[in-house]
Amino acid sequence: LTVTITIIHAPDETTVTLNEGWNLFGVPGYPIDNSINGVLGSSLDPIYTDPLNSTILEYFESSTLYGIPTNFETGTGYWVRNLNGEDVNLNISSYVYPREESYSLSVNGSIPLSSARGWHMIANPYDVSVSVNDGAYIDSTEFHDVFYSWDTNINNYGVHSIANLELQAGEAIWIHAITDGATITFNYPDGATRNIQRPQTKRYDWSINVNAEAENSADKGNVLGINEVAQIGIDNNDVISLNSPLTDNEPKTEIYFLTDETKFNINIQNEQDVNSWNLIAKTNETSATITWNLDSIPENLDVMLIAENGNICDMRSENSIVIENGTYEFEIQVGSALSVTPSTPDVPVYYLAQNYPNPFNPDTKINFSIDEENAGLVKLEIFNVKGQKISTLINENLESGIHSITWSGTNQNGNSVSSGLYLYRLTTEKQTTTKRMMLIK
Repeated sequence: LTVTITIIHAPDETTVTLNEGWNLFGVPGYPIDNSINGVLGSSLDPIYTDPLNSTILEYFESSTLYGIPTNFETGTGYWVRNLNGEDVNLNISSYVYPREESYSLSVNGSIPLSSARGWHMIANPYDVSVSVNDGAYIDSTEFHDVFYSWDTNINNYGVHSIANLELQAGEAIWIHAITDGATITFNYPDGATRNIQRPQTKRYDWSINVNAEAENSADKGNVLGINEVAQIGIDNNDVISLNSPLTDNEPKTEIYFLTDETKFNINIQNEQDVNSWNLIAKTNETSATITWNLDSIPENLDVMLIAENGNICDMRSENSIVIENGTYEFEIQVGSALSVTPSTPDVPVYYLAQNYPNPFNPDTKINFSIDEENAGLVKLEIFNVKGQKISTLINENLESGIHSITWSGTNQNGNSVSSGLYLYRLTTEKQTTTKRMMLIK
């Protein structure tokens, strides 16, 4: 990432909030002292910069690996980990970048596609928010139409449209270049909409969104699809997966498409009689729910999910499956006359899956499984955070197997409940499991 800046104005102080855990961070303006201690000071103590346990990381495009920075540079994004157990406010004294000048970020480096193409971690160079409607110009012929932020609620990346880009002071994101010499231009926001003309590129003829969600982590925004001009191998429609700094001791759920040992979050093919994608799903939590959306798939196409053990799920008949702690490999086949037929999976062990979607409004689906030992009288109940029972969804004898029910955000009398945190509890004669969910209206 090559940055050229000129400093003219007197220094000012900007407050940046770092959430508990990992953050995508960038310095606003040009700090008076851009060293690690100069920017973070004592507010973020403890700070570790040893290779095996660093709380500050920089992405090096030349190697596509993380390393430890020596200082903070304007326009560059960094990983910063807050170990304080609560949010921390940093007061950063910086020279403000000249308001009357444009600020350009030119991405250069060695990325798997070719020089400059691929992921780059960039940051807002200003002390105020900047957006594509006020201050930022990003040409969609040079960058993919999605960018990634970090979502502490799911311990993973949030996927967003470039058309909705808005960066707060101190905020960094990942952006995916699809041409060499791609450049982002920032102008100091002045409140005037610039009506930037962005070429509209048709990425997919049809697509399937695939998500995975556990209790404390999730992976959303993964897409497979078809485009008549897509090439075999990697092209500008594909997005290579991003690694995160999460350790194995932190809640982590991920899914990706695997092609020739390359991991993709977005993988687009040209249409064949039968198209096939290898899907890898992982979680280090008790279980995770994998869901998909087939709204854009032509009705004449069959869509099947094939597990390693040979079990086959008709993705049109089902909208989710549940995996337990571990790593799983699936094949997704799409075609008009598939030679595979759905099968009944083996009965899994006892578990209560995380509801999906979560947060939700007003409907959410709760999947659970009962093994032979827990078969019999089963209750599934909803409680508020005070422990008061809101509704009983299930109170009956159930056989072993996989079960599912939808809660529509109502109490026992059928009245809608207010937004907030709720608990759902699965009880058998031998076991009780409780999980949380969030209703947002």
